[in-house]
Amino acid sequence: MIEREAIMVIKKFTKHSVLSKKFIVLIVVLCLVFIFPGCSKKNSESKDNIQSNSEANIEQNITQTATDSDSNQNTVSQNEPNDTSVGITQNTLSLELLAEKANQDLSASFTIGMIGDVLFHDWLIAGGLQEDGTYDYPYIYEYLEPDVKNLDFAMFNMEGTLAGPPYAGYPCFSAPSELANSMAEKGFNLATTASNHSVDRGVEGMYATIESLRSAGLENLGTRKEGDPPYFSTELNGIKVAISTATYTTPKINGLVSLNGIPVPAEVEHLIDTFSLEEAYMYDDMAKLQERARIMREDGNEVVIFIMHWGTEYSLQEDWFQSLYAQALADAGVDMVFGMHPHVVEPIKTVKSEDGKHNMLVYYSLGNSVSDQDYYTADMMGHCQDGLMGIVTFVRDKDGEISIGECGYMATYCNMIKVAADASQSQVIPVKRALQNPEAYGIYDISLIQGSAERTANIMSNNTIEGLELKEYDSVPVFKFESAD
Repeated sequence: MIEREAIMVIKKFTKHSVLSKKFIVLIVVLCLVFIFPGCSKKNSESKDNIQSNSEANIEQNITQTATDSDSNQNTVSQNEPNDTSVGITQNTLSLELLAEKANQDLSASFTIGMIGDVLFHDWLIAGGLQEDGTYDYPYIYEYLEPDVKNLDFAMFNMEGTLAGPPYAGYPCFSAPSELANSMAEKGFNLATTASNHSVDRGVEGMYATIESLRSAGLENLGTRKEGDPPYFSTELNGIKVAISTATYTTPKINGLVSLNGIPVPAEVEHLIDTFSLEEAYMYDDMAKLQERARIMREDGNEVVIFIMHWGTEYSLQEDWFQSLYAQALADAGVDMVFGMHPHVVEPIKTVKSEDGKHNMLVYYSLGNSVSDQDYYTADMMGHCQDGLMGIVTFVRDKDGEISIGECGYMATYCNMIKVAADASQSQVIPVKRALQNPEAYGIYDISLIQGSAERTANIMSNNTIEGLELKEYDSVPVFKFESAD
């Protein structure tokens, strides 16, 4: 902590000035004298100090016959530094190293991305059945694989469970565990598992989902085993990043939290990250999420991200609860939010903290990524087939300040391909690229892609972004950070 504070002090002196090297060293020495007294005692001892201590020990043995008071005085004398110039020299060198570190270029960046709901209905499950009775889904993200692998960190929302047979879609989802392997092979790193379907197959199904994802080499977030950390943290290109998630709950049943009307046993409630929409509990839950955000920051993370399973199904605008919780997260200093659950795309906005000092980027809903919800589902006229890959690049400048350097989205379309009366092998299509060459993406009716592009554009026309340029990408960009002198 002392080293970090010293570096920051020196940076403040050097950031906007042309102080000479000698003057910087003078400042360092003054810091030694007035700010860091006693630091010399904490430095490694030089050979001269070791020798002086040895001589002091000999002297102490000689004076053992003296009186107690003389002995006490002698001990005090021996505990004082033998050569203060050595200590000052050591500290000067140490703080010169701090000054050198303070002048290092800390520039770095990373790009993180997330797709929407991976929602496996019956037809999707059946489409991956192999002759030997196993399942495989390499085709779903065939066209997005290069984009996923160009991200420094790629995430998806696992809507439902990987809880084993009998496999089923709505209303109690359980897809084959092989799905996790397919997602890992395409380059995904993390799945969020906190949703209104987390306990569709009970607590054992929740644990089975965690195990399936981890066995495939994926991280999971939102549900956990006893002893697991409450949030995920990692370093991306040297920048410390923390990610947390939470799902809305349905009304309590006999005092128990419920998900889609299924009570969660009290003894495992703390293993699922949730928040309430009931007035009696929601403000406490907002405070709980804010405290989580503060802890993530206090733990030394430079970027704090939340993934919220929230909103009204099939609504093309954020609802009041989404706005309320978004404001709470902005007030807690969260950097950005990816939203899930409505099964349709919702606008992208910035939310300013109440004190006006912080602006948080919010993707209110990334929509469905892959599902069996077709053009006519919920009378949404194709919106359930549209999705976004949210893409955000965070930048750390040479002085250590973090900001969003670039942000945007890549529109996607779920092309539902029937391979049997009760089976589909759907593929997720990058819309802008497919518009240029539809047949390369298995699209033989360009109106499908044109309709998706128009629907998404209409939603994006409601975006309100302050202080950032939001871009529509045709592929994941390779961000080049240019440090300003």
